[in-house]
Amino acid sequence: MEIFNFYNVIFLALFQGKSSVTLVDAMIAAGISLGIWLVLFILQGIGLWVMAKRRNIGKRWLAFVPFVSLYYIGRLTGDCMVFGRRMKRPGLYAMIAQILTTLLMAACSVVTTILFVYYGDCYQSSPYGGEWINLPATVEPLRRFLFICGDGINGISGIFVFVYEILLLLLMVGLFRKYAPRNSMFFSFVAFFVPISRFIFIFALRNKEAIDYEAYMRKQREEFMRRQGGYRPYGGNPYNGPYGGCGNGGAQQQNTPPPPEDPFAEFGNSGEKKSGDDDFFN
Repeated sequence: MEIFNFYNVIFLALFQGKSSVTLVDAMIAAGISLGIWLVLFILQGIGLWVMAKRRNIGKRWLAFVPFVSLYYIGRLTGDCMVFGRRMKRPGLYAMIAQILTTLLMAACSVVTTILFVYYGDCYQSSPYGGEWINLPATVEPLRRFLFICGDGINGISGIFVFVYEILLLLLMVGLFRKYAPRNSMFFSFVAFFVPISRFIFIFALRNKEAIDYEAYMRKQREEFMRRQGGYRPYGGNPYNGPYGGCGNGGAQQQNTPPPPEDPFAEFGNSGEKKSGDDDFFN
């Protein structure tokens, strides 16, 4: 689907505002978009290939097949957790959503190109967008198609894109938790808001070791508790530190200094009887 996003952006950036757009112009925009997408897709494929090889996962060539590569990411990711429930085969669902979204986006891109190439003078742009006016009756259904299924959030394609991006986000969270657990949420949200970044992230993480995220989090919690209980005496209160406090079942501990020595102990009986003290009176 990303290739059509590239195409729409590049097409409008290059030719919006021109009095006429030719088929050659559209092919140039398509070629640039295809080149950008192909470079990014190959980088992602290399990353997935290396990840799968390090884990002895077969059919690594699937990483270079459009659409199916998402299914292969799901094999690397495993099950995903959604609101405390385990979702199996997230890659399959993301692949199906990507196929449906891509077909709809492709239809919208083709219709847009046709209208711009043959009826570009009927398009009026403004700072708030643009609209088609005075189109012939024979091509009016194309305008209505764009209005209903257009790329905006109010069109049908917007619903498809939303579902696809949510499934893709869940898939990326699961993948980054295995290969970058410390920064998994950061990578996932950057990939969500900047879609081209996920290709680069996957390539950059290709040599990382996959980990069990649940075991990683359990170890992190144990380490946190160990640090929080650093001054805990054996069997005592965790708030008892080296400077006194409560501990050992909540009993109050006081550092009472020893009593001072009696300066007149040698002139009288100061308490403790020493051997030979009464010999003089015997």
